[in-house]
Amino acid sequence: MSKLKREIGIIGASFIALNGIIGAGIFAMPQALVDGAGAASPYLILVFGAPMILIAMAFGALASRSDQTGGPVAYASAAFGRATGFGVGWLYYLARLAAMAANTNAFMTYAAVFAPGADQGFARVVAIATIVLALTALNVVGVRGAVRALNLVTLVKLLPLAALVVGGLVLFAEHIPTPQAPENSAAVGGVSLLLLYAFVGFEMATLTAGETSNARRALPRALVGAIVAMTLLYFLVQLAYVAIMQGRTPEGAPLAAAAEVLAGSWGAQAMAAAAMVSIGGNLLASSIVTPRLTFAMADEGALPRWFAGVNARFATPANSILAFGLIVAVLAASSAFVWLAVMSALARMFVYLACMGALVKRLRIDGARLLLYAAPVLGAGLCAWAIAQAKLDAWAFLGGFAAVGAAIYAATRWFERRSAVGARG
Repeated sequence: MSKLKREIGIIGASFIALNGIIGAGIFAMPQALVDGAGAASPYLILVFGAPMILIAMAFGALASRSDQTGGPVAYASAAFGRATGFGVGWLYYLARLAAMAANTNAFMTYAAVFAPGADQGFARVVAIATIVLALTALNVVGVRGAVRALNLVTLVKLLPLAALVVGGLVLFAEHIPTPQAPENSAAVGGVSLLLLYAFVGFEMATLTAGETSNARRALPRALVGAIVAMTLLYFLVQLAYVAIMQGRTPEGAPLAAAAEVLAGSWGAQAMAAAAMVSIGGNLLASSIVTPRLTFAMADEGALPRWFAGVNARFATPANSILAFGLIVAVLAASSAFVWLAVMSALARMFVYLACMGALVKRLRIDGARLLLYAAPVLGAGLCAWAIAQAKLDAWAFLGGFAAVGAAIYAATRWFERRSAVGARG
């Protein structure tokens, strides 16, 4: 395997996981959750967060057994073979492409608060291209600088959210909802994929295992810690939002509306800026780790070798970085946030399901105690339930993308076999 520099420590790995989770979801979902679950919405977050912690624990167990670049691809390949590993990697690539394209759209929506018209027409296309180009260049130059920038972004974007939580829970303490069940259980299913989209992304840290120092020890801590921290943060933000809004429905971005109640127009603008920083951090994290996925797949021979090209000067997977940036720019310019977010969540549930199966197989080989099976089995149950919530159009797109991937894989394998025969001849 091509050698990459191990320049990411446990803090960098934790911030990659955190930024994989904190993107557009926390700024977009509060009112949608209220519409679906009312005053019970903060506690619905805890209901979803608990099994997501189990999935993070399962990924942590897998990460403790492998320090290869590629994360889910490496896990599935080791457990079920090369073809399954490619299928998992291809669907995960779709999930990451769709997520970054969706969040780029969300970034432009918030940017329009400060630059009206930036999210429309030709100006939007130019802005999207500029954002993607900047992220691509940063990652080609080197992962160390990208991770340092990511660490700073993480700290900056958490401050306004913390201020909203403290202000809302202190000033509107009498309106904090008590624990309760949703009035309309059917509506919960309708927001389930959107809520899961807000939680997923922590596994991005496993993609850079080959560039993480002491990965087998650092990654399990980073993954589980990120989900626990984000479950608590999401819960407190939603609790504060419900208390502040008191049943009012905002016309624009929900957290900006809540910040306006707390601090007037200045508060709304500050929260809009925080949303841009948050989404920007998520985009940066995605642009760091996702190209390592196609790099790993090509390094194994599942994708054309071009994707495994490493820049001689910076020791980064430059070809995969460039390909990822181009596809994201096209998707972001041609699609809308909500559909892309749902598509990302659906594809990722299949990836998680395969990884839960990989861990079960590994536990059987290791002769592990029965209790250790709880995390992957319960996590698989959540994935199966979430997959059942998807609509027909999402299934159609997923099937088409999978078919394209199967064709690429078959062609790559055919060329490899032909080259091998020619070399022997």
